[in-house]
Amino acid sequence: MAKKSLYDILGVKKDADKKTIKDAYRDKAKKSHPDAGGDKEEFQDISHAYAVLICPIKKERYDTTGRDKPESDFETKFMGIINSIFMQIVSANDIDTSDLVGEFKKHLNKQKKSFFDQKESCKLKIIMLQRVDVRLKSKGNKTIVDVLNGHIEEMKRALISLDNEIEFLDKVIHVMEDYGYDFDKVQEDGSKNTFHWFNMATDPIEEEGTGSYWFSPSGKGEEPDIEAALEFIKNNRRKG
Repeated sequence: MAKKSLYDILGVKKDADKKTIKDAYRDKAKKSHPDAGGDKEEFQDISHAYAVLICPIKKERYDTTGRDKPESDFETKFMGIINSIFMQIVSANDIDTSDLVGEFKKHLNKQKKSFFDQKESCKLKIIMLQRVDVRLKSKGNKTIVDVLNGHIEEMKRALISLDNEIEFLDKVIHVMEDYGYDFDKVQEDGSKNTFHWFNMATDPIEEEGTGSYWFSPSGKGEEPDIEAALEFIKNNRRKG
């Protein structure tokens, strides 16, 4: 038997508004609640369907992918870093003249380098503590040895954690390859030229009367050819 869609579970159409979804949930939850003699699993399914469809983000994901749960912890963590770091970048920069996506990518790479540096530091500490352990002599008491081994194990756990963080950042960086940002390049004379991230021809095209140009390689998702854009602006800057 084919699995019921969340819409079927609540008995609503795909274009149902929030009020309709909420009313349908209340009606079905009341009838299926275990305290009212209903089926526990059915009640859980109804509650889950409501939780997904009433949330715009979860509903969009479900409508787009068919998934009613995050694919993995990555999605939840990715949303977390967007809500914190990316939104901080949005708040701290001029949204018209700053490459917000570029700034976010810089942050990701900077953080990744920091994690690699921390890994090297942990490895050096492990080597140092192991050398101390080899040189340490005791006729009976092992307290210091136990403490040293405890620190070594702590460093090893830190290495695993850092590897996980680096793996996560690699995934985020890969996802961000699909993103670009249209921003206005401020010239020396105060004028602006907008760089658009579109899949257009390699020749610059001016949007009539706007002073905006498109510079992009032919492949979808590729970064704008900034050098070509700057050269074009330099050769076509208005005098006086």
